[in-house]
Amino acid sequence: MKLTLTIIGICVIVFFLQMANVFPDSLAFTPSMFIQEPWTILTSMFMHSGIQHLMLNMIGLFTFGSLLEHEVGPKRWLIIYLTSGVIASLGYALLSASPFIPAVGASGAIFGLIGSMAALKPKQVIYTGYGPIPMIGAAIVWGAAEFISLFSFDNIAHSAHLFGLFGGIIFALMAMKNIDWRIMASLIVIPIVLLFFATTSMPSEISGYKPQLSECFKLIDKIETISEKVYLYSCSNETILSIATPYSGGFNLAEFSRALPGTAANVYESKYDRNCTYNETNIDLINDTAIASGQMCELNFYGMAKICDNTEVILIDLYDKQPILRSIDCD
Repeated sequence: MKLTLTIIGICVIVFFLQMANVFPDSLAFTPSMFIQEPWTILTSMFMHSGIQHLMLNMIGLFTFGSLLEHEVGPKRWLIIYLTSGVIASLGYALLSASPFIPAVGASGAIFGLIGSMAALKPKQVIYTGYGPIPMIGAAIVWGAAEFISLFSFDNIAHSAHLFGLFGGIIFALMAMKNIDWRIMASLIVIPIVLLFFATTSMPSEISGYKPQLSECFKLIDKIETISEKVYLYSCSNETILSIATPYSGGFNLAEFSRALPGTAANVYESKYDRNCTYNETNIDLINDTAIASGQMCELNFYGMAKICDNTEVILIDLYDKQPILRSIDCD
């Protein structure tokens, strides 16, 4: 149980370092950046996106980690935990909506602990919000839920959970056959090599319109429709949203100006996972650009909309002191 508590302690410390901007968000695992930043498959396991994310994962880690550590000992426990986390990253790289979306959290590794417990102690009863259930039943239900969720778009890495679950089962079977822990540890190379081949062909940049921001990294590059691209960038303490769609005619700057605050509110909710109403909004039209600015909870926002050739471009900048964005450069 000591190792389980140690990992929990590390996760909690890393989370507070994240909040203090000491542990940068760039240490999250982004598939397109794996070749350049391979260490992120480990650092991302100890990072979390918010207090709720941290608390839920730590409850799961304590529950299943302590049970599994008692069964297999600390050496095999650590091998199962870390290898399941790496396998979870492989699953995320292969099946995520975009190679530019970063992932953080211990949940892939925790699902590995669940898979291992289901293989080692299938009849052991655990108590969940749905009542008592044997480990094998819990693994099947949660695994099925993650599989079904693969076909929906949300902010949860379901493929990482599913791959982590199967990784835990595989390594638990090795533990049951008393395979030497050193051999088990060496097998972590396999998912790392597979990750290398899976991400080699991934682009590190995206084609099409994007804001020219030198110190930003992409959070999201997803297709909303066949014709629309949404890019989300993190720039120090700022968040930049870029939406580009083919120009369909009827571009009304006044309407865009009025719509920009609502778009900024959606960006805020997506990043911080909480609602925020905007106030003190200023709306303006300068030449061929619609502009809106104002306050949003503890942040400010600055939004612009413009036609670039045959593309409608919208930029939203959530910032603390001064906005990075000053204009839309169609070049």
